[in-house]
Amino acid sequence: MVQNDSFIYLNLGTTYYELGKKDAAIRALQRALDLDNGSIKRELIGQIHLSLAKLYLELDNFTEAIYHAQMVSSYDPANPLSSYVLATVAVVNKQYKTAIFHLEKAIQIAKGETGLFPSVELNLAQIYLELGSCRSALGNILDAEKDFAQSLKYNPSGTLTYVLLGNCRFLHGDIKEAKKMYELALTIDPSLQNASDGLALCRANTNN
Repeated sequence: MVQNDSFIYLNLGTTYYELGKKDAAIRALQRALDLDNGSIKRELIGQIHLSLAKLYLELDNFTEAIYHAQMVSSYDPANPLSSYVLATVAVVNKQYKTAIFHLEKAIQIAKGETGLFPSVELNLAQIYLELGSCRSALGNILDAEKDFAQSLKYNPSGTLTYVLLGNCRFLHGDIKEAKKMYELALTIDPSLQNASDGLALCRANTNN
């Protein structure tokens, strides 16, 4: 290898990333992209862009995070994490409709519904939790409830999900089911204050 080999900078950038040296990682990974003469596989180029997207997201540089996340889709369309990064940027900016679009796309890719086998595994319990939270922020309680229920299918021990599902059911008047959700959350984590507060509200509205 010569000193300006793109793989040297790729490995260097990966090392800096793992060490938490974000600025140095960005410089090295960008240099790897600049020097690449076609020797790096497309999927790996996509991974470099994904790493850059995550780094810029952590640095609150949303313009660069969006650019690199979009580039991931060009090189590795079977990677759902690019859509997840775009959704995260949208949530930070309170653009919940945009976030919903990208989260739904991430789910489609992760489930293989785009016709491609997903290149990475996605935490679907977390994705559905965030999707439901976005819908809830827009006042779409019924669809949020469906997303939280889906999240629990992937992670039946998700205490926050039980609380949020309980909140949805409380808001549309199903006090009995809301109470059940809060109780399930407290069964898993008896110290969960949000669940205790929700349960108290249910009891105040049912006198038991």
